[in-house]
Amino acid sequence: KALVAIERAERTKNEEDIKNAKNEIHGAENEIPDKTLKNLKARIQLLEATIAVEKAERTLAEADINEAKVLIELIDKDYYKLEKEKLLDRINAVIETNEARVEEQERIKKATEAVENAEEAVRKESLENIINKINIAIDLIESVNTKSIKTILMDRINRVILAKDAIIAVNKASETIKYFSHSDIATLIVDLEKDIDKAKDTIRNIDSDIKA
Repeated sequence: KALVAIERAERTKNEEDIKNAKNEIHGAENEIPDKTLKNLKARIQLLEATIAVEKAERTLAEADINEAKVLIELIDKDYYKLEKEKLLDRINAVIETNEARVEEQERIKKATEAVENAEEAVRKESLENIINKINIAIDLIESVNTKSIKTILMDRINRVILAKDAIIAVNKASETIKYFSHSDIATLIVDLEKDIDKAKDTIRNIDSDIKA
């Protein structure tokens, strides 16, 4: 009866079936040989550990990973040494995947903060600081592996680069005006105003993105 209960639990992986199998084993402790009893208990241990590993693989949650590690450790290696080693390999792979995910989240966070710093710099900092923060942001964006997020961040920093280019154009035009005759200044002012409008539009777009 205990064997049938275990086979059912292994087939369904249902919590109630596992509980029932444990009860059947407990009730048969005085009726079956010790070696057989240990084997049945080891099968339950293996089943519970396998289910825990599968859950950890799905969720990548630290609590599920820790629970799986505890249950793997309980497996009697005298009966299921190879299976225990395979489960250990699987849970270690989950741990590595989880660590990689956490590292990627940190890279995304740093890159996003750098882009925000560059966007903010356009509005109130010197050209040198703007360029420096753009370069920092680009380096951090390059370290991001998630393609969709990387694309979004690159789009944002490209808009900052456009604003920076407009500011450079305005500064250059302002310097150039000093060396032209009055007749040429009117034309230069028109071009200058266009550059200023372009810079303002770009900065407004950045503001809108930040608020959105």
